Amino acid sequence: MTRTLNVAAIQTSYGDDLQANIRKTADFIRQAADKGAQVILPSELFQGPYFCVAQEERWFATAHPWREHPCVTELAPLAKELGVVLPISIFEREGPHYFNSLVMVDADGSPMGVYRKSHIPDGPGYMEKYYFRPGDTGFKVWDTKFGRLGVGICWDQWYPECARAMALMGAEVLFYPTAIGSEPHDSTLDTAAPWRRAMQGHAVSNVIPVVGANRIGFEPWEGYPNGGQEFYGSSFIADHRGDLVAAFGRDDEGVLAATFDLDFLQTHRAAWGFLPRPADRPLRRAGGRAAGVIETGRLILRPWRDADRDAFAEVNAHPDVGRWLAGVLDRAQSDAMVDRLQRHQAEHGFCFFAAERKADGRLIGAIGAQRFADDLPEPGEIELGWRLHPEVQGQGLATEGAQAVRDWVFATQDAGQVLAITAETNLTSQAVMRKIGMVRDPDADFDHPRLAADHPLRRHVLFRIRRWGSSRRRAPRRSPCGPWPCRR
Repeated sequence: MTRTLNVAAIQTSYGDDLQANIRKTADFIRQAADKGAQVILPSELFQGPYFCVAQEERWFATAHPWREHPCVTELAPLAKELGVVLPISIFEREGPHYFNSLVMVDADGSPMGVYRKSHIPDGPGYMEKYYFRPGDTGFKVWDTKFGRLGVGICWDQWYPECARAMALMGAEVLFYPTAIGSEPHDSTLDTAAPWRRAMQGHAVSNVIPVVGANRIGFEPWEGYPNGGQEFYGSSFIADHRGDLVAAFGRDDEGVLAATFDLDFLQTHRAAWGFLPRPADRPLRRAGGRAAGVIETGRLILRPWRDADRDAFAEVNAHPDVGRWLAGVLDRAQSDAMVDRLQRHQAEHGFCFFAAERKADGRLIGAIGAQRFADDLPEPGEIELGWRLHPEVQGQGLATEGAQAVRDWVFATQDAGQVLAITAETNLTSQAVMRKIGMVRDPDADFDHPRLAADHPLRRHVLFRIRRWGSSRRRAPRRSPCGPWPCRR
């Protein structure tokens, strides 16, 4: 059966009222869904006016943690109701840091994680560096219900490496939410045509459809040249040739939609040969972080979805799993573990991924990597691990998945080594570690700090494998800078 994807872009204006902006966006989402759209793109920072025209500290109060942002909490249920995917642009606060971010919400209403805008403009009318830190997630693709999607945010659209990175990571369609318009320092400068042409070029060079959504309207600002900022719309959908298959003018309001044959595009992209690396191989990138999906012959290792919670709770409740993991987990404990893994994914770009069996799409547990916590022997180092349903034991899936994650870590992270730990008596897990080339470090045996002194599993062993050619020695047990490397 042919895989098709119907995409949509929303073009409209926004005001000062957050709730009114959310309701307005929701109405257009419903219109797009009525047209058959499966992925619906609102424009950048639709929560309010584009405030980066000036440096005013009052706007920091409009940022929220990404999971708690009103645009996410109110539109995620709508995504579930309509069965659509929503890339939601937000002003994000993470502790003392602020980002121009995007939360991908899958068709079941579950937030899949966050992308933080990589390229931050700083010029007249677009003084974003006052508000936003450069993103620390790296470019990301999202394995949604309907396809693998890449999203850049506004200024990212001018950079061909952003589009190419997402294409190399396997993106099937690229999306760019935007807020761009007049230039206060030069009233004769009109960037609408080059803005659009730049993204059409990304479509051609990567043989991939591109969707751009911009806002419209005049937003008044006291003391601003010409009294305010005029946004020029011109939202569009381009096909793999860069040809416009749907487009708005400068003042049109509504929804654009188009359908693409993903199977045809995959074959056609291969025929052009523009992408020299396999689409499912994660791209090494600045900052040492990568995200997306790892595929093996029998497994798909991917970010967690809320729909995975029931199956994972079944894994965690099985007595044979609890036997080697300090006891079974009840439903609340299992859900808390998923929450923790999702936070790790959002912060670091990886985690113990949801392990899905290709043959039947069943979630069989978790396989992946995470940073050692501060109370473990080598805090901040990358730990390889797995937790699988006993029904699949003996089939080699732990070895297959762990080997793929090991290779992924060395291909995408600035890691000189990968570690794994298990109970001294867990010979099955130790056998897997040896099969993938890990070696036990007898000097690193330790008592697990989270287990009681009389617990039968308290004594743990540590295995490690170093990157080929790495001269990196074992890290000290405790860094004076906590769980992260010191930077002096």
